[in-house]
Amino acid sequence: MVKNKILYLGLILLLIATLFPSSLMLTSCTSKATTSTSTTSITTSTTSPITNSNTPQYGGTLTVLNYWYGSDPQGFDAGLSPAVWTTVIWDNPFLDWLSVGGIDQYGPRGNNAFTFQTSQYIPGQYLGGGVAESWSVTLDPVTITFNIRPGIMWAGNTTLGMPSRELTADDVVWSEKRAQAAPVVKGDYDFITDIVAKDKYTVVMDCSSFNADWLFLLAYGNMPGLITCPESGNSTVGGGGEDWRNQVSDGPFIISNYISGTSVTYTRNSNYWGSTTINGKQYKLPFIDSLVYPIMPDEATALAALRTGKVDWWPTVPSSYGTSLKQTSSSLAQSPWTTGEVYVVWVNRLDNQYLKNTTVRQALETATDFQTITNIEFPGGTLLGYPIAPGNPAYTSLQDLPSSIKSQFTYNPTLAQQMLTTAGYPKGFSLTLQVDSKDSTESDVAQLIENEWAKVGVQVTIDSLPTTALEANRMSRSYDLLMHQFNVNDPVNVLLSFNGAVGNTSALYSSTEPFAAMYQTIINDTDLTKQTTDIKQMALAVLADGGYIPLADPVELNCYWPWLKNYYGETDAGYSNLMPMISELWIDPNLKN
Repeated sequence: MVKNKILYLGLILLLIATLFPSSLMLTSCTSKATTSTSTTSITTSTTSPITNSNTPQYGGTLTVLNYWYGSDPQGFDAGLSPAVWTTVIWDNPFLDWLSVGGIDQYGPRGNNAFTFQTSQYIPGQYLGGGVAESWSVTLDPVTITFNIRPGIMWAGNTTLGMPSRELTADDVVWSEKRAQAAPVVKGDYDFITDIVAKDKYTVVMDCSSFNADWLFLLAYGNMPGLITCPESGNSTVGGGGEDWRNQVSDGPFIISNYISGTSVTYTRNSNYWGSTTINGKQYKLPFIDSLVYPIMPDEATALAALRTGKVDWWPTVPSSYGTSLKQTSSSLAQSPWTTGEVYVVWVNRLDNQYLKNTTVRQALETATDFQTITNIEFPGGTLLGYPIAPGNPAYTSLQDLPSSIKSQFTYNPTLAQQMLTTAGYPKGFSLTLQVDSKDSTESDVAQLIENEWAKVGVQVTIDSLPTTALEANRMSRSYDLLMHQFNVNDPVNVLLSFNGAVGNTSALYSSTEPFAAMYQTIINDTDLTKQTTDIKQMALAVLADGGYIPLADPVELNCYWPWLKNYYGETDAGYSNLMPMISELWIDPNLKN
């Protein structure tokens, strides 16, 4: 934990003082899949409830620490970026996605069916429109149709000599084709055989097969859903599309400045299509005049900026700072939420002579004190956060697990010893657990596991390796046990590792096992309700097998000041997308000043 010296903090505050002088109401967005079609539709305005007497007002500057505040953007063209998943976060203010989370209908400001506090993933039934106001799927043949919203305007760009013009289906086709061909994601789109503009506002994608994760891949998750202007992407001025000066906005803001190591600034797009209705009155979005995304590699600097109100909102504050922030900034709201970035111990069930035995794997889980590890390393986290993240409709909580599986996550070394004896190893055996030398959490967890398993005769040797070596071993399956962290919020993507895909040497499951068939059923599900049921059942089977030992879903703090109005605690409405919330909130200057 960072310890701030008084003099150092004073210098930080001086530095900060120098650096810093929504969306529409979505009617039914649930895909109604049958054996032949799936359709989603929305309207073009929103109705947001208001819980205070303040009148919505325009103006002011909002300063937000986004998910990648610690380093500079790697360019501003996601289709060209070597770090595509960080680039889209800096692009979100000025580029709209085909779809976004339906926060007004399904979130806390609506029917509260979904909290929108799940990082990077929105279940399809909680999606709303963006550039596309509706979409549909047919299965024979498989085609995906996006109905583009009429009247969306590109803001134009004087650097490119481009006047403002309407966004059309041709733009979406150009952007999708370009993005799907990008090397970083190209392999994900083999099921798309053609993309055409049927007319000015209709985009049709022909598919060789149905892919149940198509909304994530095409509309709001993978970067093809972020629609780039052709004039920007084709520009040769300066640095081309990667230069911020050449970007063209169709979103709520226009990028207006970038200072390396300091901030990216966006100004209000007065020609933005979005609007909201509050207390019977319609308002154009966004409310704020200026949005600032600071760049702060130093965590202490970021914390000082939050404490003093120089930063208005930081959705990913490490939970360890909660007590300190309460002491220094008592009016700062703190809302804990689980991130889905789960540490998992990979168990080599295919190659290790001991770990091939299902009873042994289950015994090792029973010998693991998950609650103590959670309390020490992930305080406040959800003990069972894998393979489905809490908040997902397919999630099964620990208390709702079948008793046979629940016992695997209930610490009982006596029972674990009996299980090992039954499996033929009454005296135990030895294993090596590989961890990342740069990750102190992995080392700390490994030591706890080492001590706990020693009680049942299993001797663990911890092997701390550089990240590159650890990843090479994971891909070649050269380990007994290996700790790895990844995002579990998209269940279809998480369960892919159980598909036994040919050529995936890191897979712990073969294509001849039942999980492969279960996964194929899920990937072919066109009905979201059935898919949720099938995912839940496969997740339970995965837990019972014990091929991965999951640790808790960690907690972060969503921290924001009370002068943010019309905000309901949502942390993500797409792929790390804060724009649906930012475009609808306004600042109360009386409270801020």
